[in-house]
Amino acid sequence: MSSLSLLVPGLVGRSSFASAIKGANFPALDRLFNSVVEITPAVPQFEQQLIRLLGGQQKPGVSASLAYLLGKRHFAVDDATRYLLASPVHLQADSGRLLMHGQDSLNIDFDEAQQYLNELSIIFDDGGMKVHAVSPDCWVLCLPEPPGARFSDLSAVIGQDIHDFMPDGDNAMAWRSVINEVQMQLHLSPVNSKRQAKGLKVVNSLWIGGVGDAVELNKTSWNSLCSDNAMVRTLASQAGINKLASVTAGDSVIDVDNDYQLGVFTELAESVAREDLGHWYDVLQNFHDTVAQAVADALQQGDLKEVQIYPVNGHCYRVRSKRGLAGIIDGFRKKRDFNDYVSKQK
Repeated sequence: MSSLSLLVPGLVGRSSFASAIKGANFPALDRLFNSVVEITPAVPQFEQQLIRLLGGQQKPGVSASLAYLLGKRHFAVDDATRYLLASPVHLQADSGRLLMHGQDSLNIDFDEAQQYLNELSIIFDDGGMKVHAVSPDCWVLCLPEPPGARFSDLSAVIGQDIHDFMPDGDNAMAWRSVINEVQMQLHLSPVNSKRQAKGLKVVNSLWIGGVGDAVELNKTSWNSLCSDNAMVRTLASQAGINKLASVTAGDSVIDVDNDYQLGVFTELAESVAREDLGHWYDVLQNFHDTVAQAVADALQQGDLKEVQIYPVNGHCYRVRSKRGLAGIIDGFRKKRDFNDYVSKQK
């Protein structure tokens, strides 16, 4: 029998969501969380937890550079301080503030990404920067020298006024100027004009971040990965995972032919950060039907012996099917459904 780890940032939502979903029909999630046998500490940042699961080893309290991992093979520069992530994002104006909506519903394709890069190339070239699109929504900058500024990761800015998170440090003004130039260029972007005509969200800024130390991905025990996230799939390939599946393409999250499986689903995270209950609920329903149901059934049928769930809230939930005496004993305990775990979140 095999085991499965699920990295699902935002899965357990916020405590404020609990009353709104009380009585909602999520039987597979109820079955999974009712079968939690142990809760252990885990990394509370998505990128860092992903790197650890893929074999990246870092000292406690030290962040690994995702930009370095993604960009080194392309640029062949062995200096983590010269790499940054540049994430295409959507900002929303609100009473004098610019709120970070993030990347939800942007759905940029590779052709659009390349057109955006062409439009922004003069700005990057002027700064001596090179840029590479790892995926349509994940771009890596390679700098001529360390940036001389401190940056906030995108995950920390979702739902917030970006003015409170702009670069600071010795070279902060230069980086703020770059961001302003990018926003002005994107305001004139032909790609955005086409997207607006189709009723799609536009890319109206880039968010710069991803600072960290150099890290290497060691050989992992995972036999297969299931994820729709292109950046995650690229990183998994670098870690030596050869079998990649996608729920959107019709693949099952359960790989009956392999013992150690990893599933990474990122679609819930941003709506939690924005406290967007409606969007979170809709995405959660789809996750329940396409992923959680299959996992719960595989546990019940004995195709999986254990599942580890990482909602990126500082905890890992170990789930095992309760059989024999363990199931009888558990039957006398208070049932803890999915909503109980949601209500305990911040």
